[in-house]
Formats: sequence, C-alpha cells, structure tokens
Amino acid sequence: CAVGAAAVLPCVSGSYANATNLTDASKCTACPAGSACSTGSVEPTPCSPGTFAAEEGQAKCEACPPGTSSDRGSDSCDACEAGRYAANAGQGLCNRCPHPLSSVNGSTTCSFCIDDYYLRNTVADPEEIYKSPAEYCKPCPPNAACPDNTTLSSLVLPPGFWRASPSSAVLTACRDFGGDRAGEARCAGNERGAKQASRRLEEAGSDEYCAPGFTGPECQLCAAENHYLVDGDECKECGARGAAAGRIAGLVLGLCVACGLAAYCYSMTEWRGGGHTGPLLPP
Repeated sequence: CAVGAAAVLPCVSGSYANATNLTDASKCTACPAGSACSTGSVEPTPCSPGTFAAEEGQAKCEACPPGTSSDRGSDSCDACEAGRYAANAGQGLCNRCPHPLSSVNGSTTCSFCIDDYYLRNTVADPEEIYKSPAEYCKPCPPNAACPDNTTLSSLVLPPGFWRASPSSAVLTACRDFGGDRAGEARCAGNERGAKQASRRLEEAGSDEYCAPGFTGPECQLCAAENHYLVDGDECKECGARGAAAGRIAGLVLGLCVACGLAAYCYSMTEWRGGGHTGPLLPP
C-alpha cells in the first residue's frame, strides 16, 4: 500500500490496471514506452512534450536533453533540424535561429551565418554572436560566394578575382592572359570543382588566388626566382649572372683597347704632320 492510502493499491509504479478487483500485482500491465505510470495507475499517462520514456515500465518520463525536442507520448527525442536550436532541456519544440544565423542538427545555439552572409570574427563567443547576429554576420561581398558557415577567411573567390589577404573583404578583378593563353584567368580564385555543392573552401594567403607560376598583387609577378615577366603574360628565366658579367667585362675591355689604339695613333708625329690628308678635290 502507498503511504496514506485508504485502500489496497496492487499496481506498483511503472505498471497499471483498469480492473478494480485485482488482488495480485502480477495481474498489472507494464506501462508502455512513451508513457509513465505512478503507483495505482489505471491507465498509462503519455509523456508530455519535451519528455520521453524509452522503455516500458517507467514510473516517470525523462526530460529531453538540450539540442533535442519531443512530441507528446514520445519514446525518444529528436535532434533539432539545421537552422533550429534548443538551448534548454525539456523543450517540446526547437526554436528557429534568428536572422541571419543558422545551425547544424542538434544545436543548442546558433553561431554561424546563413547563405549569402559571412562571419567577420571567428573568435567571437557564440553567445555574443547569437545576441547580436547583425553585428557579426555581414552580407557577402560583390563577386564573392558565401555558402552556409562562411567566414571572412573562407570567402569563395571565382576565377578572375584576387584579394590581398584572407582578412580582406575587398575583391579586385584581374585581367586575363593574352596571346597563346587568351581566355585564361591570371587570378585563379579559390573555387575548386565544377559543382557549387562540392566547393572546397581554402583559407590561404593572396598567392593562393594566383594561377601557377604567378604571385604578388593581382598576380602580376613571377613566382620563380630569377624570372621576369614578358608582355605581362609569360615568365622567362633571366640570363646567368656569370654570362652577363662576362659580356660586361668584354665590353669594357673592348673600349679600353679602342681608346689605347686611338691614343697611340695620335701620338705618332708622322700622322700628325698632315701629309696624309691628300690633295684637295677640284671644285
């Protein structure tokens, strides 16, 4: 008997019976999953929203953990869908994330930006991001792409655009190659793959936005050492330093010899006598 009971209560907690003349607890039925039965129950009590009973024979329902919710009479809790969250235990419904924030499945808060926005400060406290979403989520810069969960460093740059560093939101259009490489982009961007759904986001320096072999602002410099740019489209190797020094030395030596010969001829008295000029030409 329960304390204070005025009559025999044969069904213990976790079981029930709707008959009034039972004298043996073994005749009671176990409370089904998704419900609870206190001592002396005549029928199961469905779990309220936000609670669950995973197995039969439960005396009470348990609260769903944060990040999940449940309907009435549930035997389990469902994780919140992406874009929703449950901050507290025992929630019957998951809350929608405030604009322009989103979340992954089973979230207890919303801490990243939706499509077409980027998170400008990745070290910010998630709670601060949640409280001031417009302060942290900024519209995607012109010509860039911002899938869900994009940060400033992971902005997607299409081919033909460049930026100074992963901390810059300013995109610069680059001119394409000319000549034999007409139509190719000098600035390769950081978009990989033909399908947008399978983009690979790269958090890299400005050189990673350049086509192979190029570097620097707007990818206008040769990446390899001892190379120079020809017509703005092709990198060629500079001549060897030894060969260049040899040519300069040869030029200097030639000038010295020429000057020596000139001085020698000028110093000869016969040449200076004027007899080598010849007769004047008739008018």
